[in-house]
Amino acid sequence: MNTKHEPVCVNKLDQKWEKMLPDLGKDSPLFTLLRVDPQTAATTLMIDFPTAIHIPKHTHEKSETHIILRGSHLFENSDTGERFDIKANGYFYLPGHIVHEAWVPAGSQAIIILEDGWKVNWLEGPPTAEDVGKGAPPRLIVEAQSSNQALQPTAGACRLSQGHSSLGPRRC
Repeated sequence: MNTKHEPVCVNKLDQKWEKMLPDLGKDSPLFTLLRVDPQTAATTLMIDFPTAIHIPKHTHEKSETHIILRGSHLFENSDTGERFDIKANGYFYLPGHIVHEAWVPAGSQAIIILEDGWKVNWLEGPPTAEDVGKGAPPRLIVEAQSSNQALQPTAGACRLSQGHSSLGPRRC
């Protein structure tokens, strides 16, 4: 990992993958640090999710940015209930201090940029074995089962954000 103030190039062979939650064993997400800014501690990392997982309610002091390389991430603003379903090749920015949780299906991979470094303020503790295998919120699973449909975290298209043109950012 390069922390100097200079260009950074990290190819696949240079990546050192570690278990994010060692207690989860083979179900733990894997991460590799790509860069830590030497002045601000802003951290760029890549996370691979071999198993579906629920990320419990938490906040960050400053913003976080997700670029989804594979799979998806479903975020929920815990204060408003608003959901954001970010698919492969999608982008998501969340300002700091917003209580949120996420559901990530198996096989997903993302690059995450944490403006204040890799600091998480867990409201109910970090993911545990009980969160493994939960790639969608419980109420979506119940809705899909009751309607005999395949589980689709956000069926239909994202709605447009107010004030944006049809070419602008969308909210789900």
